[in-house]
Amino acid sequence: MDGENEPSAPAGASQAQAELVLRDELGQAWQHYRHLEVLRGQYLTFAFTVTFALAAIGIPATPKLSSSPSLLLLTASLTLFYALFITSYYANVRKIRFLLMHYQRVMMGLRKHFLTVPGFEPHLAALELMSSIHPVIRHWAFRIQTISEAVFVFLLALATVIEAVTTVAVARHGVWWQILLMAAIDGVAVLLSGSVVGFAVLLRRDPHSDQGPISAR
Repeated sequence: MDGENEPSAPAGASQAQAELVLRDELGQAWQHYRHLEVLRGQYLTFAFTVTFALAAIGIPATPKLSSSPSLLLLTASLTLFYALFITSYYANVRKIRFLLMHYQRVMMGLRKHFLTVPGFEPHLAALELMSSIHPVIRHWAFRIQTISEAVFVFLLALATVIEAVTTVAVARHGVWWQILLMAAIDGVAVLLSGSVVGFAVLLRRDPHSDQGPISAR
């Protein structure tokens, strides 16, 4: 048959092609990793922009709120929409944690492979920085990912406090239909808070934690 007379590819050529594929895979993993880090920063930037914009509008109007239940209801509604916005961003930033861990695991696995290839070891060994960083600095509390998630949790807590203060004010100065409307807004806010807590509990652990101590920075 014709296939019996065809020369087989040299083993060295196959090995070289495999190394090229792995290099491309390493490069793509790094590009995805950096893209996710940039995206996380954009989420934070936009969240702070919206927060400061609302604060600039709301703080000057604070003295008028106590005498106007309608303004209080408007404040409660805006706070609820703000909380929905922050919750969606928090969910995305929380998801980024596990995507970063995935690509970090890919890069570390490929790095370990290339350390076994002659000629790669000196170059890759020079890129090892984690061992030179103090363990205290490497603690989870100082990681950018942890701080990013904490920022969104703080903003949600701040929105909850504003919602609670607004509820008390409406209960004191509002009429019955305003109080009922405020109760409906509070009900949605409670469901939202419960979903955030449930989401955080469901994603509290890396599903691949048994594969090694990988943590998103």
